[in-house]
Amino acid sequence: MSKIFIKPKIMSIKARLRNTSYANFLEFYHEQSAITDHFYKYLTDLSNKHKLLVQADTNFKSNFTSEGFYFKVADRLKCKNALGKPCLIEDLIDRDVTMKLKITPYNFLSDENKQLIGISMQAIEITGHYETR
Repeated sequence: MSKIFIKPKIMSIKARLRNTSYANFLEFYHEQSAITDHFYKYLTDLSNKHKLLVQADTNFKSNFTSEGFYFKVADRLKCKNALGKPCLIEDLIDRDVTMKLKITPYNFLSDENKQLIGISMQAIEITGHYETR
């Protein structure tokens, strides 16, 4: 399998956790628009640059929309509630959270000689926020 290594970036973002593998952009959840959300802008810019770099509009796999994004969970995910105490990821569903994500653009050939291109996101740490209602 041929693989082009691209250095991952660790980024802390705020989001609304919807389930154990999907979150809404915080701006989309509260304002119904992701246009001003910093993380949405970052992902859009990164995917556009990555598509140009590898010249692949049709093969590109996107794991985000204007509403939210899909992510994988690290084997040793650290979850904390608003008090800073350890908790399960399930305890943070439907809450505003801060997520530490490892974001990695990828471009490699599979064992079947098919080019796989996209952006992978992995949650390393998730911390809940107090509800302000």
